[in-house]
Amino acid sequence: MPKASIMDPTYTFSVPANQTAAGCADIMSHLMEQYFVPETTYMDDMLVESMMKTIIKYAPAAIREPENYEARAQIMRGSSIGDNATLCNGNKLAVFGVHGMEHELSAHYDLTHGVGLAILTPNWMQNTSYLSRLKQ
Repeated sequence: MPKASIMDPTYTFSVPANQTAAGCADIMSHLMEQYFVPETTYMDDMLVESMMKTIIKYAPAAIREPENYEARAQIMRGSSIGDNATLCNGNKLAVFGVHGMEHELSAHYDLTHGVGLAILTPNWMQNTSYLSRLKQ
């Protein structure tokens, strides 16, 4: 694990719209896998929810306007936080089961990781026993 990173959103300006969308789907999947765990804390749930709202708000802007610095910066920060399990601090650590399934999918088919997650995550959400407990 790196101890530090320098993140510059301008380096993402050239990322094509389809890859930006796939990356945002990946971020959302990470966040949902951290949100729907059996043991959670209110604060961590609210942090995950705010990250999901941030990605939902800025993804369309980044796709429409690839050089929108604010959109790219917010997505980059959301990616960093969503991918490093920071939001699991008060929750039981997520197993990232959807990611495990998707890795198998994209290993055998010509499929972008985020696209595979966009296909699998809604189905996982419908079938996981964790979702029987509704979030307030």
